[in-house]
Amino acid sequence: MKLPFTKQAGRSSVFLVSLPKSGTDFTDNALAKMAGLRTPEVYSDASLMTTMRTGYYPEDRRLISAGNFDAQILRGSGLSRYVRGGYSVSVHMHASHYNIRTAQEAGFSRMTVLMREPRDATISMTYHIRKAGEDLRQLHTEFQFVPEDYHSWPHEKQLAFQVRVHLPRTINWIEGWWGAFTHDYPGLEFDFAYTDDLKQDAAGYLSRVMSYHDVVGDDSVRVPAAQDMAHFRSGEHAQWRHEFSDDDKAFSDALIGTRLHDAYAAAANKHRAWQAAQDAATPLDAARASFRAYRAFPSDRTSFDKLVAALKAAGDPIGQDAVAVCDEWTRDVSMDQLFQRPSAATLSQMDRDLG
Repeated sequence: MKLPFTKQAGRSSVFLVSLPKSGTDFTDNALAKMAGLRTPEVYSDASLMTTMRTGYYPEDRRLISAGNFDAQILRGSGLSRYVRGGYSVSVHMHASHYNIRTAQEAGFSRMTVLMREPRDATISMTYHIRKAGEDLRQLHTEFQFVPEDYHSWPHEKQLAFQVRVHLPRTINWIEGWWGAFTHDYPGLEFDFAYTDDLKQDAAGYLSRVMSYHDVVGDDSVRVPAAQDMAHFRSGEHAQWRHEFSDDDKAFSDALIGTRLHDAYAAAANKHRAWQAAQDAATPLDAARASFRAYRAFPSDRTSFDKLVAALKAAGDPIGQDAVAVCDEWTRDVSMDQLFQRPSAATLSQMDRDLG
């Protein structure tokens, strides 16, 4: 379907909250190619961008935020300009009550939250700061202090520093967003996506983002591969296993403990579709609602067990091969798996079986 992308005024915008180094630029660039979404015009102001690259955000009512990552604060007056009009609004903000309420009051009702395994994200941030070089040291003070001689250090020392500085904040950022999902923000919805989604099935990932935000794309445009997009660094999933030193691994293991498993399970248990399943008029409707809840958090064993019970009550409408794949997936879940899903083909087949 070819779209008249020049007629933007009434189009929906996408609000993307992403962990740094999780695929933000890929998503923005792909949405621009596939759906004609625009970057807010304020970022076309060359003079303003030059100032911001020094790490300073001037008082400008066009800006949607100040700062970055867990130090990012939304500015409602600027943000409200981009609720409609076909924009891709991307931020790295922490899940503070202030930021969430500011986004709501600006007019946004849905957020896609893009996450990545935090140790892998820390590795990518280490490479990113190294590549940016000493000239952008002041820019990076918007979310962390970079020692004066940091850029003279070998990679291993830089990584050890980031494991102890960036990783703890990354873990808390993830906890914060899963925690926000457990709270009731009337009129606001969250959808979680993962870097592994875009690497394994870029077309499916982008389709999900666009559909969630009621954005129609141009199906004549080729879905870009992640590796073809600017700023993409082809890091492997679980790359931390190869790059972390033994000390780094011990530090991260002690730091993480069960925190992310606990936060993931709490969010999975709070999915609104579980209530819809309880209120469903028929067993099949209950199974469909249970699948929606499970699909959002497919590495949660309790969610899988509840789905299986709903499927049995509905006469097992899903093929047993697909159920077996998810059964195996949710046994002894590693932390890596919290940021992955069973194969897209399996989940899609389950969706089709439910009708």
